[in-house]
Amino acid sequence: EKTVLYTNYIHYQQRENNYHAQTFFINALHSDYNTFNNNIAQSGFSKMTALSYGFGFGYSGKYEHIISDFALSLLIPNNAKKGDETISSGLFNILFDIGYDVLKSNNLSVYPYAGLSARFATLNYINKGTLNPQYSNITDLLVQSENLNAASLRLGYQAGIGIDVALTHQQKNNRGLLLFVKAGVNQPFSKDKFKIQNTTYNPEINKGNWMLSVGVKFMSRKMEMQ
Repeated sequence: EKTVLYTNYIHYQQRENNYHAQTFFINALHSDYNTFNNNIAQSGFSKMTALSYGFGFGYSGKYEHIISDFALSLLIPNNAKKGDETISSGLFNILFDIGYDVLKSNNLSVYPYAGLSARFATLNYINKGTLNPQYSNITDLLVQSENLNAASLRLGYQAGIGIDVALTHQQKNNRGLLLFVKAGVNQPFSKDKFKIQNTTYNPEINKGNWMLSVGVKFMSRKMEMQ
């Protein structure tokens, strides 16, 4: 009888601990723009701030000690301005990482994680121009109007620490809500370089010294017995 009770208890723990979930989060990314800011300051532009903010969504799963996460993350571009001219720097991330829960608890998980990412960085220059009072048609309506749009695709990596805390758990349908926080580095293996016509431009931007993500997991506990 004791063996049966213990087996049922282990099955219950496994059922309660394993889950799959949809994730939604907001994040903050810290980048080093020092060299880039010094260069554009010579042309009269303001500085880009080190922090950028964004949001994302994805999928998370847990099996015993292993936690896997797949996510899409969009960072709102940082801007530097001078009059009608704007320089913007943005980032879109496709992330996959695996963590190891050192606690294996139903209510709290603490896990170091590491993974890979596909990073799509953008760098844009927009000059709205000024109205030409002597225009003859649409081709010369604006003067000094110019846009440059460039992108850099790089393979990246991320590593850090994650924490999951159970907020709710409905016994009836075995669903619940987890709050999670992840903090770590998020960087490319090689520096971003942008192809503009026949020129390769290196802006000397170090994007992703660290990234902090805070979000929720809408989870469903796995019911199967093992």
